[in-house]
Amino acid sequence: MARIIRFRVDGLAGREGTIDRTLQEDVNVFVGINGSGKTTLLKILHSALSTDGSILRALPFKTAEVEVYLNRYNSSFTRRIEQPGLRAETQESEKAPVSLKDRVTMRRLLGEPEFPVQQWKTEPAEPKGGLTRYPSGYLPITRLYRTVGEQTSRTKAMSEAELDARFAAAVQQRWRDYLGDVSESISEAQGEGLAQIFHMVLSGEDQTAETDPAHEISDAYDRVASFLARQSGFEGILDSREEFEQKYSTEPRIRNIVKQIDLIEKNIERLNAPRHRFQSLLESMYSGNKRIVFSEKEITVEVSDNVKIGLPALSSGEKQLFFIALEAIQAGNHSLIIDEPELSMHLDWQRKLIASLRDLNPQMQLIMATHSPEITADLADDKIFTL
Repeated sequence: MARIIRFRVDGLAGREGTIDRTLQEDVNVFVGINGSGKTTLLKILHSALSTDGSILRALPFKTAEVEVYLNRYNSSFTRRIEQPGLRAETQESEKAPVSLKDRVTMRRLLGEPEFPVQQWKTEPAEPKGGLTRYPSGYLPITRLYRTVGEQTSRTKAMSEAELDARFAAAVQQRWRDYLGDVSESISEAQGEGLAQIFHMVLSGEDQTAETDPAHEISDAYDRVASFLARQSGFEGILDSREEFEQKYSTEPRIRNIVKQIDLIEKNIERLNAPRHRFQSLLESMYSGNKRIVFSEKEITVEVSDNVKIGLPALSSGEKQLFFIALEAIQAGNHSLIIDEPELSMHLDWQRKLIASLRDLNPQMQLIMATHSPEITADLADDKIFTL
């Protein structure tokens, strides 16, 4: 778990003074007029989590300090950075000030970076001896037009078809990444459960287990059969229903094994729950009775009569919700930072958005910047920060 505890920024958006805030563990929303520094602040927080100082190039602030709690070490780390900017300098020959524009021009001619980039410094020193890139999610205003791979300079010149293709590719890649993580966790849960079962079988220890109403004989066989059907190499080892029910009634070890299988199944259900909540959220908000269809390789959308439509055929608001929700289930128990989530969304969606994302992933720390009064309408005052 990587979450932001507090931040301190001096000179945000070119203003005098310091902003010092302690963040909530669940929801934090920044509001303010245009130019108040909301986007700059989100980029500062994202930069601190990712350790990428280049994100802050030429942004209007002087210094920043971000305290992050990292569950891995059960400790917090404070990252600090100074924004050098480009101050007017003096030419030695004429003792005259050099304008910012001229200084940038000179840097270009010399092949130097136009805006010097500082790097984050962390106190105390992290155990691995270097700056750790903390897990987090970041969705800028241009989120729909970013590829999974490298950002190119052609983004603004792309046609609608190219932008739609980029959106679809980004969603499908994120979905495959998410499924890969879930599949790995499920395999680990199954492996640990099977190890416990083998221990029960091979240990020879006397075991006692009372018959639990939740583990009725009539259901036990079906649960075990369903579990074994997903395990490679276990086909055909299960007794007939009658033989199994007889053993279940008379042998405590069999009942213990069934209970262990139930624990594995519940763990798998927990790991798959975000996928089902993701599907329910989208289908509840989308119009036209759209249905979300998952496969191991992609996500598709179906309308009436099981007609499939491509992701690019979704409306702009549906795409925004899709992308945000997918990022939320991937966030785990880390921070998710979103700039202006209300873009293209209906007012009803805006009002439901935070509660829906929290239902989708109650573990994440949500950090937003918004102009929408609907986003903040149902929030407690301590979760809203005015810049």
